[in-house]
Parts: sequence; C-alpha cells; structure tokens
Amino acid sequence: MPAESLALLNIKPEGKYVDATLGSGGHAELILQKLGDRGRLLAVDWDVQALERSGARLRSHGEKIILRQTNFQNLPALLSEMGWTGVNGMLFDLGVSSEQLLNSGKGMAFEADEPLDMRLNPSAPLSAQDIILRWDTEQLADLFERYGQRPGARRVASQLKETLEREGRLSARKVSEIARRTLPSRGRTHPATRVFLALRSAVNDEMGNLNAALSWAPGWLLPEGVCAFISFQSEEDRAVKLAFRQKIRGEGGEDFRILTPKPLVPGREEMRTNPRARSAKLRALQKVH
Repeated sequence: MPAESLALLNIKPEGKYVDATLGSGGHAELILQKLGDRGRLLAVDWDVQALERSGARLRSHGEKIILRQTNFQNLPALLSEMGWTGVNGMLFDLGVSSEQLLNSGKGMAFEADEPLDMRLNPSAPLSAQDIILRWDTEQLADLFERYGQRPGARRVASQLKETLEREGRLSARKVSEIARRTLPSRGRTHPATRVFLALRSAVNDEMGNLNAALSWAPGWLLPEGVCAFISFQSEEDRAVKLAFRQKIRGEGGEDFRILTPKPLVPGREEMRTNPRARSAKLRALQKVH
C-alpha cells in the first residue's frame, strides 16, 4: 500500500524519517522523492543482503539517505548516536519482501533445495533447523498453532523432528513436502505457508521486535509526526491495534490520535498485481502536539 502509506506519513520536504524495514526499497524510494535537500531518511534492515541490494540503488539520492544494518530493538540507540531527538515519521512494513522470500538462499521459499536457515541476520543464534532439532514436539506444535496451523500442528511437528533425526538435514523443499503430505489443504494456500511463517518468525523473533518498536516508536515522534505499521498476520495486527489503543488511553494519551480507526487494506488492483498483499493491514498513529 505505497500510496496509502505515503498519504498517512504526509512527507515534509525538510523532515526526518525512518524506513525501519527497507526490504526491496520501494517505500524508501517514494519517501526520498518527496524529500528536499535538507530532508533525511534513515533506512535500516536486519537482512544484510537486502540492505546491500537496495542500498546500491538508493545511494544515488546522496546525503538524503542514511543506510544502517540493525533491527527494531536497536533503533533508539542508533537515533541517539546520530544526534536525532525526534522524527517526523516512521514506517514499519512487517514480514519479508518477495526478493527475500525467493532469492535469499536461506530456505524461505517452499520449493528451494536450500538449507532450512531463515535467519535474516546470520549472527542470530538459532536457524530454523536448529529450532526443529532442539525444541520438543509440543513446543513446535504450540508454535505452529499460534500462527494459525491448528489442524495437524502436532502431526507436522512430529514428522519434521523424525525426518531431521533420521536424515540429519532439512531443506525448505523437504519441509514443504512433509507439510503437503501431512496437513489439510486450504484452497489455493500452500499447506506449508503457516509452518514456514511460524519458523521464520521464531528464528528472527519477529513478535519480540515488533513489540519493542510499538513501545518506543510513539515517543520518538515530533509534533504531527506519524508512525505507520503494515502487518500481514493477525497476531501482528492485533499487537499494533492494542498498542495504539493503550497509548491514547494512557498517561499523555491526549497527545496522540489514531489515524486509522479501522485498518486500511489493499485495493483490488494491488491484490491482482501483488497477491502477497491480500492480507496486509495498515494502521497509523499520530502525535498531535
């Protein structure tokens, strides 16, 4: 939802902005086009490959863009180190880009004959294969259920562990085959979808990072500044909605307002050209004064 995101952020030419999930750089490009010579965009990503790939294209914007490799939890310290005391807007486009899914080499695509790694940052302690090896069946089943894979969660967890113990290795393709064989079909949705999502989220602590961002982001907004979150999973959207409500009901809540009483969703044309966008929900919070 690039147009909707930019409208909510209401880019000021001389403002300071943060794209906290650079990914393929589409949102960053649009923000940079609206910034004047004195405007600045801090663009970060935890994925080194994504940062290098998109950064190479965006460096033509010169001093207007600042590229850094980090995650949400470290952003306040980074902003302080840069001497920024507030920002005019922040955008968090959660999840991973199509480029990361298909060409990461980390086992994120269903049919990829790649090691089941899934770490956006190679220094993260556990890969997806490590989690399947070290967690017991009940822990894995609970993880898959939290991400909506209720029918068959324990069965697929057991099959993954047995296969890894027997063969000593799990590729993304093998996990996909096990899920297809073990789990019920959901229309056009691949049976492995929620299994992959759950593993990737656990490996990269996606909910932990999101909750950290929701706790500090509003406090960094300048008057009229906006923080916007695009989520793709019900658990993420629920966390954003509750955090925004708690902010306006808590101490100092009169200084904030929710710009999206109901989340914005993609239009038909965007869903036609980008099927992955069909589950996206956009919410935004503004600091009033």
